[in-house]
Formats: sequence, C-alpha cells, structure tokens
Amino acid sequence: LRNPVDRAYSNYLNLVRDAREQLSFKETLENEELRIKMNWEWFWHIKAQGYYFKNAKKYFRLFKRKQILVITYDEFLKRPEAVIIRILNFIGVNPNIKLNLSNKDNVSGVPYEWVRPLYFFLLKPGLVNKFLRTIIPLQIRKTVSGIFKNLLITKPKPDIEVMVSLAKSYKSDIRKLSKLTGLDLNSWLDKYDERKLI
Repeated sequence: LRNPVDRAYSNYLNLVRDAREQLSFKETLENEELRIKMNWEWFWHIKAQGYYFKNAKKYFRLFKRKQILVITYDEFLKRPEAVIIRILNFIGVNPNIKLNLSNKDNVSGVPYEWVRPLYFFLLKPGLVNKFLRTIIPLQIRKTVSGIFKNLLITKPKPDIEVMVSLAKSYKSDIRKLSKLTGLDLNSWLDKYDERKLI
C-alpha cells in the first residue's frame, strides 16, 4: 500500500509522461467524477483508487489474517531487499536468491522541456509509431523506452494545496484501513497535515 496522496500524484505523472493527460493535477482531480461517469478507463480514477479500505476489507472478509501480508510502499523503499525476502517467505518461496534491485521501472514524471516535442512525437500513435513497432522487437522497444523515460523525465513538485486537500479526503479511509490492517499509518496522515506544513 502506498500513501494514497503520493500514489494519486504518481498516477497523474504517469499519464502526463505518456502523453495521455494534458490537464493540471488539480484540473484532473476536478474532472474525475465526470470522467468516471463517461466510462473513462480506471487509470484516470486517480482519486478513487486511493480509497483502499473498501477493497482491503473484502480480502480480510474472504481470507484468514495469516493468509494476508500487507506491506507499505514506504517500508519497501526503506528496505527493499528485506521486504522482498519477507514476501518470498510468506508465499513459501526460497528466499535465498540473488536479488537485482538496481532497475527502476515505470518511473513517473514529465519530460524535460527541451525533449518534449520528440518524446511525444515518438509516443503518439501514428505512422511513425506503427512503423517502429513493426521493425523493432518488443523487448528492445521496452528496454529503450524504459531508458528513454528514465533519463528524460523530471518529477515536478506538486501544488501543496492540492495535496493537502486530497489528504483531507482520505483521512477517514486511512484510519479505517489502519485499524483493519493493524498498520501504523500515521505517517500518511502527517505528511500533508496543513498544521504541520506551516
């Protein structure tokens, strides 16, 4: 589980990175309900995806507690190898394997200004994109695309007022989720608490 505010912003940056969103983060959130009503794909349900409690509750109702392992993204960032070993142990897989954690896949952000025209030109569906797909094997395209995206994007700072507003909307859900999972999620509540940001 990831802090829902950070997850929402990262989701937004992925859409911007892939030339699928042109609105600001605030405008994207303001348009979400309309987009949901118009059957936009789930990936544009940026705010809605952050209400974890309802979905987590289903798992806890269907499975025994000992069958569920809940890990926070923060925990994974702090100790990735330990978390992966914990997951492997939990699912009964030999944890004594060599892990390569050097790759960072699917990094969110927006292209640097100087490369934006070329970046979006190559990503945009059309004749050039279609031609490149026919002559370049999928694995090579994925590798080059990953390198291209990682090197040529930046992560702009979000509008803090939007983040604080979004955090307020998640407070109740986070508290219920914390109670359900037994995880201390106070750091999520504190991160965008306007009283602590002053």
